[in-house]
Amino acid sequence: FYGEGFAKLQAAGAQVQRPLWASTGTKNPAYPDTMYLDRLIGKDTVNTVPPATLKAFKDHGTAANTLEDDIDKVQDTLDMLAEVGIDMAHVTTQLQADGVTLFVEAFENLLKQVEAKRDVLQAGVINKQNLALGIHGEAVQTAITKMASDKVNARIWGRDGSVWKDQSNAIHKIENRLGWLDTDKTIDVARLKDLQNNIKNGSFSHVLLLGMGGSSLAPEVLYQTFGRQAGFPEFHMLDSTDPETIRQVEKAIDVKNTLFIVSSKSGGTIETEMFAKYFYDKSGKNGKQFIAITDAGSGLETDAKDKEYLDIFLNPPDIGGRYSALSYVGMVPAALMGLDLDQLAAESNRMMKACSSIIPEQQHPGIWLGAIMGIIGQQGRDKVTIQTSASIASFGNWIEQLIAESTGKEGKGILPVVGATVGHPHDYSSDRLFVYLKVDDDPSNEEIDNSIRALREAGHPRVTLYVPNKYSLAGEFFRWEYATAIVGKVLEINPFDEPNVTESKDNTARLITAYNNSGLPSSEHAFKEGNVELFADEKMLRLLSELCLQHNYNSGDLTGMLASFINSTMAGDYFALQAYLPMTAEITEALEELRRRLRHSTRRAVTLGFGPRFLHSTGQFHKGGPNSGNFIQLTCDDDEDIDIPGENLTFGVLKAAQSAGDLEALRHKERRAIRLHIDHDLMQGLDILMKAIDLVDERRK
Repeated sequence: FYGEGFAKLQAAGAQVQRPLWASTGTKNPAYPDTMYLDRLIGKDTVNTVPPATLKAFKDHGTAANTLEDDIDKVQDTLDMLAEVGIDMAHVTTQLQADGVTLFVEAFENLLKQVEAKRDVLQAGVINKQNLALGIHGEAVQTAITKMASDKVNARIWGRDGSVWKDQSNAIHKIENRLGWLDTDKTIDVARLKDLQNNIKNGSFSHVLLLGMGGSSLAPEVLYQTFGRQAGFPEFHMLDSTDPETIRQVEKAIDVKNTLFIVSSKSGGTIETEMFAKYFYDKSGKNGKQFIAITDAGSGLETDAKDKEYLDIFLNPPDIGGRYSALSYVGMVPAALMGLDLDQLAAESNRMMKACSSIIPEQQHPGIWLGAIMGIIGQQGRDKVTIQTSASIASFGNWIEQLIAESTGKEGKGILPVVGATVGHPHDYSSDRLFVYLKVDDDPSNEEIDNSIRALREAGHPRVTLYVPNKYSLAGEFFRWEYATAIVGKVLEINPFDEPNVTESKDNTARLITAYNNSGLPSSEHAFKEGNVELFADEKMLRLLSELCLQHNYNSGDLTGMLASFINSTMAGDYFALQAYLPMTAEITEALEELRRRLRHSTRRAVTLGFGPRFLHSTGQFHKGGPNSGNFIQLTCDDDEDIDIPGENLTFGVLKAAQSAGDLEALRHKERRAIRLHIDHDLMQGLDILMKAIDLVDERRK
C-alpha cells in the first residue's frame, strides 16, 4: 500500500486496507503472555485483544514498531519450514477454513437462540405459569441448571435413552417409547377429517369407546370437557367389568345404531377383548359398527380384519398407552365427537414449539413442571394434588394415570391426588405439592383461587398454570407428558415402562383358569358384621388386634377393627380406596364423602379409584412405588351377572378375579391391605366405614 502501484489509487481516494490480527491472546502457557502483541505492532494494523492480554500488555508489554524487525529474514524462515515439510500455504488455507467454520457455527447458534426466543414469545406458555415454591425454589433452579449443562432437552428430542438409564437394554427400550414427541408428523389429520365428515349427520346415534387406562382416559377428558357437538353421535365409554355398570352403559345407547371403538395398544387387554366380544354379539355380529385402534400386528388388528371392521387405525408402535393422548388413541374419538381438529392440532403444536429441541431448559415449560414435581417430591412432598377449573375437571383423571404409572416404580414415585375437594390448610401435612390448572374466565375460579391462596399462605408449594381455553388441553397433554418424562429423569427411573402391572394380570389369568376348573378360590376372612365381611391375612389381623388394644377399640367389633386400620398410618402415608363397585352417582358421592372425611381425620392423602379401572392407572404405583400405602378394597355381590359370549366366564367372575388378583399382588409386595365385601345394600355397608372414621375423629378431638 506504499509502493508506486497503489499511489494512483490512493490519489483517486482509495483507502489503505489495514491487516487485522484477530484474538491475539496466548494459548500456550510456555509462550510470553504478550507475544502476539509485542511482535505484531506496525503502521496501519489493527489488533483485537482479549481483556486479560490487554491488561498484561499495559503492565509489561513492549510498545514499539516491531512488525518490520528482521523482515529481510522472513523468506529464509519460510524456506526452512518448507524444507522440513511444513507447507505454510496449506497451513494458512486450513486455518482460514477452520476460522470460517467457527464463525458459521457461532452465527448459526446465534440464529437458533433468536429462533428459540421467538418460539418462546410466540407460544407464550412459559409466562403463563405462576410459582410459589418457597424453600424448594433454589433446589429446583439448581436441577434445571444441571439439566441445561447436560443438554437434556436436546438429548430427549434426539431420542437419547441414556437420559434416563445407562444400561444398553433399558436405553434401547426407552428409545422405542418416544414416539409421543412426533404425533404432529405421524398422525394423519386429513384421514381423521374424512372420518369426521362421514359420521356427521349420519346413521349412528351413539359412539361407545371400549378401552382401559391410556386407551380411554384422554377421550373421556375431551367428551366431559366439550360435551356433545351438533350433528354428531352421543359419546359413551366403558372401562369397567362391573356387571351393573355394563348394564347402565348398554341401556344408555341404541346398540343397533352405535359405532363401537375398540382401543387397545397391545390388542390383548383382557377387559377390552371381553367388551368387544359382548357388544359384537349384541350388534348382530356387524363388523361395520366397529372401529379398531391398535398397533400393527396385534391380535386386535387380525380380529378386526377377520370381522371386516369399518376402519382400523394403526397407532405408531413407539407410543405407550399413557403417552398416546395426541395419537389416534385420543384423536379418533375426538373426530367422532365432532371437535375442531385444526384447533386441537394448533394448540398441541403451540406447546410442542414451546418445548422444542432449541428451547433453553430455563425457558422450557415441560422441564420446569417436571423438575418441580421431581425435586420437591424428593424433598418429602411426594403427593401432587391436582386442582382445576370446573370446566376441565376430568383432566385430573388423565394426569393421575400418566404420573402414577410412569413414576411409581423401584420404590419411588410421585402420587397424584385428583378429584378431591381443595380443603383447608389443616387438612394436610407437609407432604403435598399443589398444581392448579386455571382456565381463563371460568366461573368457578374465584372460589378455587381463595382456597389455593390459603394453602399457599400456609406454606404449601403451589404451581398455577394458566390455560387460555378448553382447546388448550391439547397442549396440556403434551406439557404433562414431557414433564412426566423429566420426573423420571430426576428420580432416575424409566418413565415409559410398567414393570408391576403384569403381576396383577398374571394373578387374574391364574384365577380365571382356576375358576374354569373348580371355581374361584375362597379368601380368608376375619369376621362378618351385618352385611359386611372383613378379609385380612393373619399378619394384618395381628396388627389390627394390637392397635385395638393400644387405642382401646373393641377388637370384636368391625368398626373398631377398621378404626385401628385407619390409625395404623405414619407421616407420609396415604390411603387408597379401591372400589370394585358399580359406578353410580350415589355410590360415587358416598365414596367422595368418605374420602373427604378420611383426609380431614388423618391429614393423609386419600385416592379413590373404581376397579378394575384403577389397575390401569394407579395400580403400578401401588405395587411399584414407595411402601406407604394403606389399601381398602371394597367388593360386592352382583345382583345380576352377565355372560361373555364364547367364554366360560362372566363379567362378574372376571371382576372378582381381578380384585382378588390385585389384592394378592399387594400382599406379595407386603403392602398393608384389607378387603371389605358388602352383601347387597352397598350404602349400608359403606356406612360402617364412615362410622370407623367418626370413631377415629372423635378420639382425636
